[in-house]
Amino acid sequence: MDMTFEEVQAFYSGKLDVIGNLGASLKFDLGNQFLLLDGRTKPATVSSSQENADCTIITSLDSLSKMLKGEISGLDAFSTGKLRLEGEAKVALKFFRLRGGSLPSAATNPRLVTGHLLLTRP
Repeated sequence: MDMTFEEVQAFYSGKLDVIGNLGASLKFDLGNQFLLLDGRTKPATVSSSQENADCTIITSLDSLSKMLKGEISGLDAFSTGKLRLEGEAKVALKFFRLRGGSLPSAATNPRLVTGHLLLTRP
């Protein structure tokens, strides 16, 4: 069963320490819903704000839910057009690194790496 928006928001609300170390903002645009992870504020916040962010990941709630549950990879979602990135890719890359993830070995292109970011549980 797919996660609800509230469950996704609760998941990221449990990652405030990582978001706080980001020093930037990252927004998920889920079509008719938004999730802003703001590491510019102290303490960091997670909200449903539509304000501009340093980096925006555009996907559906269904796709994000599947990525968080490990049913599909972010790279697969990116490669098939189910995930797009707008803004500063380095923000998404930094968030991924702060989470302790390893980069896919074949992904030297930041656009490909971005498709694999912060979308799976550690």
